[in-house]
Parts: sequence; C-alpha cells; structure tokens
Amino acid sequence: RLSVLDWFPDLTLMVEPYYMAGSFIQQDVSFSISLPIWGLTNQRPMNQEMYAKVLEAEAMLLHTRNKTKTEVAQAYERAAGAEFRLQALRDEAVPKSRAALRVAERAYQAGSISFIDLLDTVRMVLMQEMDYAMAVEDLGMNLGHLETLIGKEIYLGGEEL
Repeated sequence: RLSVLDWFPDLTLMVEPYYMAGSFIQQDVSFSISLPIWGLTNQRPMNQEMYAKVLEAEAMLLHTRNKTKTEVAQAYERAAGAEFRLQALRDEAVPKSRAALRVAERAYQAGSISFIDLLDTVRMVLMQEMDYAMAVEDLGMNLGHLETLIGKEIYLGGEEL
C-alpha cells in the first residue's frame, strides 16, 4: 500500500525572504511539481512483489488463527473429558470400591471369604485410587495446556480435586 504513494507527484512550495543590513529587500516564491513518469514502469514489479508478500502474510495469519482455534477446541475437549472421568472416579468408582473393601473385611473376619479374596478387593481399591490420581494429573496437564493456548488461568470454581 505504501508503494502506491510512489505514483503520486511530489509538490514543493518554497518561500525565501532576502534581507540586507537587517532590512527586508525582496521575497522569492517558487512552486515545483515532480511527476513520476519513469517510476511507473520501474515500480511495477516491486509493487507486485509487495502485494504478493501482503497476500502471503494474510494467508499465514488466517492459517495460524484457524490452527489456534482448532488446538483450543481440542484442548478444551480433552480437559472436559478428563474432568468427566475424574468426577466419575471421585463420585462413584472410588467410594464403591472402598465400600466393597469394608464388606470384604467383615466377610473375611466372619470367615466367609478367603484371604486371597480380601487381597483381591484391596488390589481393586488401590487400582481405583491410582486411576483417580492419574485422572487428577491428566486434568491438570490438560488444563495447563489449555491455559497456555488461551493465555489465561482457568479456575474450577474452588472445587478440590
């Protein structure tokens, strides 16, 4: 766009006062205009190159915006999935496995199940709690990636993980 300004003429107005021994003698006024007759043919390839660079930069900007929008959407979906998994483990799977362990402990004390069955129940509880800890980590990593993309901190409403 700036290269188009090379096509416009340069206008000059000069006013020159003349003084001799501190007194004004005369004043010259001149006006000039320079027309860019030769510039049109010499500037054309440069203007086309600049226009092509502008188009390339605009296309690159559009590509970067679209890529960022896609990355943000994907990161949001991963974070939402991790939060859903975390809530399911926290609200259902871990409490149910702990309840099953209490039942298995009573059953073992009563002699209804073997020690191996009790250990298997303990193993299941530990697996659920390990899954919960991994879900907390996964949510934290996904939220961190999303925060990096959008440039702002994300709060989960004061909810403890």
